[in-house]
Amino acid sequence: MIIASYKYPLKTLVLLIVLFGMPFVHFLIKDGITTHFDEILAIACLGYIVKVFYEKKLSVAEKRIVLLLFGIVVIGVLSSIIHPMRQGVYPIMVDVLAFIKTIVVFVAFRHYTSNNISLDVCRRLSKFAKVILILAVVLAFIFQIYDFRDTDYARVFLLRPFALVNNNGIQTYWFLTGCLAFVLATEKRSIKYIIMYFIATAITMSTLVLCGDALLLFFLFYNRRKDKIKIRTLIIIVIGASILSFSAIQEYIFDSSAPRSYFLQYGIKTGNRFFPLGAGFATYGSDMAAKHYSPLYYEYGFQTRYGLTPSSEGAYLYDNYFAMIIGQFGWIALLLFIAMFFYIFKLLNKRNKGMNIKALNLAVFFVIVSSMVVSATSKSYFGVWMFAILGLCSKIDYGKLRKENENSSDNANKIE
Repeated sequence: MIIASYKYPLKTLVLLIVLFGMPFVHFLIKDGITTHFDEILAIACLGYIVKVFYEKKLSVAEKRIVLLLFGIVVIGVLSSIIHPMRQGVYPIMVDVLAFIKTIVVFVAFRHYTSNNISLDVCRRLSKFAKVILILAVVLAFIFQIYDFRDTDYARVFLLRPFALVNNNGIQTYWFLTGCLAFVLATEKRSIKYIIMYFIATAITMSTLVLCGDALLLFFLFYNRRKDKIKIRTLIIIVIGASILSFSAIQEYIFDSSAPRSYFLQYGIKTGNRFFPLGAGFATYGSDMAAKHYSPLYYEYGFQTRYGLTPSSEGAYLYDNYFAMIIGQFGWIALLLFIAMFFYIFKLLNKRNKGMNIKALNLAVFFVIVSSMVVSATSKSYFGVWMFAILGLCSKIDYGKLRKENENSSDNANKIE
């Protein structure tokens, strides 16, 4: 087991409370202000980022990510001012928070921690994570015999789909992947937990989750030969993922009658219509746009289409992240958004991150990007939790840790 030093008890305690507290609150409390734990965390992280940015303490990559995010928000605010649609100040403020929360949490957690603290936190939470992975597999097997949730799901390949979190495959993926990250960051021999993870996630029968499992398997083998991903490897990954999820892509993008595809088409039309900006916050594809049913939806006739009506609470009205980016912020903001995720990818793809944890981080990154086409779950409660863990684990540098240990040994020898 890799053991990190315990030099900063306060920071470690804060990180443990947040990373353990989020799932604890979700599963055991589910009431009152605690259900907004992710938004509260995002506000705290935003305040912290403003502070360290003003003090010029952010790294170059972190600063670029923050500036790109700020640029998108500015474009969104300008769009709201130039194209007012009676959204109101409150929906816009909530929309801004919902949009930035994953990125500010990632950057804040990455900057707040250090190499040793990250490892120490992961080591302490790995005990909790192992129990969760074991429990997930046990419940999945019990569910095959007895449907204790009364879901009445049809069996797929003789298996009854089971999702541990909210009966949702991708939410389960975020939660279990976060648990596995704690284990992989601190355990050299973790094959049994990886197998448990594959069983518990694959049995959700979610196409996106299965793609994530395939990506993790690929990176686990790839990282044993290469330390960084090359461009040609990225192309292979994109082609392979497209083949594996062809049926979903066909439904979500190319089937013009499907709600998600229809919604994406009008997101593009909205981006073209309001070019070079977008329609503004709380107007297209966001939670607030659905809750207050944007005037654009009436204009586009969404009120008569399945899954997009006000009465059905718009089941697909906030289910396509890229449609929201294009519609609310425009094409220029989309380029800034892609650049922002490119810098996040570079942080996750650095050398000396450890083969297993790096493989998991990269697999999660590609699942996050893919999920933005078919859903908005990356900014959900456990999506935010996953971004926090990505920020934490992206700071781990085993090469630096080895050098520190070697220097400590050398200093001890000199003293002797």
